[in-house]
Amino acid sequence: MNLSAWLSGAWFELDMIVGTFKTISYLLPFAHARDATRVTLAGEYGDLIVPLLWVIGYTIIIYFISISGFKKKMKG
Repeated sequence: MNLSAWLSGAWFELDMIVGTFKTISYLLPFAHARDATRVTLAGEYGDLIVPLLWVIGYTIIIYFISISGFKKKMKG
């Protein structure tokens, strides 16, 4: 929980940080989920597409990894 909060920028703006930490934060889905929540609450639905695609993409990838792991576990 704390790691995802740090990487999403829940407690501070990621724009204040430059370098590797910011890059890693935006490679993971947490910052994009936070951005999607912020634009939704602000009513700026036109800006929702990009962060939502990142979150949906990660959801699909994790879904298929889970299915693959479950199938391997059932066979073994």
